Amino acid sequence: MRIPQIQIHQEYAWIGIQTTSAKQEIEQPQATVEIKQTSAQLTIEQPNGELAIDQTRARDALAMGNNLEMMKRIYQKSAELALQGISRIVEKGDRMATIHDGSNPIPEMAMDWRRTFPEFAFEGPASMDNVDIQYTAHRPIIEWNLGGVEYNVTTHKAEHQYTPGKAEIYLRQRNSVEFTLPQVDLTL
Repeated sequence: MRIPQIQIHQEYAWIGIQTTSAKQEIEQPQATVEIKQTSAQLTIEQPNGELAIDQTRARDALAMGNNLEMMKRIYQKSAELALQGISRIVEKGDRMATIHDGSNPIPEMAMDWRRTFPEFAFEGPASMDNVDIQYTAHRPIIEWNLGGVEYNVTTHKAEHQYTPGKAEIYLRQRNSVEFTLPQVDLTL
């Protein structure tokens, strides 16, 4: 005798998922930068130096100096020269008085006449330091103005677009259980 068997057939449920990815777009325009630069300025002014040359003493040493100074010197030496001249005349007189010794003083004195003429120096003292030189330098005048840089920056906000993603979940196949019963012979 055969034993009837029940057949069970089962199918599982299948879930289907269909997704759409999220989209995100971010865009930011570049910032606008305005730069304004003021140039630095530099002004330099150099005044000329001053040179003073005093050659009064050099001209005086060459007897080309001040007339009043030369006349003063002549006046001061005149008395001394007059005394020297008187002294020479006395000396010549003494020589002529010695005529008895047989000498001839008159031709000798005539020959010495030019040599005995007194030197009359009315020029000033000569020296290598007679010219005075004085130089006055002037400092340069420097003025400056610092320049600068001005920045003007305009920023722009970011533009953001977001599209959310989707997840669609559906039942692709339903679950099922199927029982198949054997045929039972009810006659006995």
